Amino acid sequence: MAFDFVKHVSPTGKGYILMAAGILLLLHTLGVIVKGINILLIIGSLFMIGYGFIKADCQTKLRTLFNRSQKKGGPF
Repeated sequence: MAFDFVKHVSPTGKGYILMAAGILLLLHTLGVIVKGINILLIIGSLFMIGYGFIKADCQTKLRTLFNRSQKKGGPF
């Protein structure tokens, strides 16, 4: 699955992660760090898109598609 690394995190580490996430959500809800949390969400979402792209092996599929289109003389 996408979160295989969680299996290797100790219970103490999971607790720290949950506490940090809870504090961030609380501060965001209270309006303290709205701009900062939005930047973190953007970075996190880009990381998840990239990680999903790699896990789904899309780079190999794209490379195959581009190599096939170059042999035919272009994509169009």
